Amino acid sequence: MPDDANRPSIDQRLDRLTERHEALAQTVELMAASVNQLSTKVDNLADQIKELTSDVGKLTGLMAETGQFINQLAHIAAAREQRLDRLEGPPS
Repeated sequence: MPDDANRPSIDQRLDRLTERHEALAQTVELMAASVNQLSTKVDNLADQIKELTSDVGKLTGLMAETGQFINQLAHIAAAREQRLDRLEGPPS
C-alpha cells in the first residue's frame, strides 16, 4: 500500500492547481498583450510600406521625366553644335 502520509492532501493539490491556473492565466494575458502590440506594429509597418511604395512610384515617374528632359537637352545641344559648325564654316 502507498504511504498516504507523504501524499499531499486534496486541499494542497487544489491550491497547487489554482496557482498553476493563475500563472497560466497571467501568461496568456501577457501573450495576448504581446500579440496586440505586434499586430499594431505590423499594421504600422504595412502603412509605411504602402507609403514607401507610393513614394518609389512617384520617384520612378520623376526619373522618367528627368530622363526625357535630359534627352531633349541633348538633342538641343547637338542641334546647336551643328548650327555653330555650319555658321563657322569648314575649318581652314
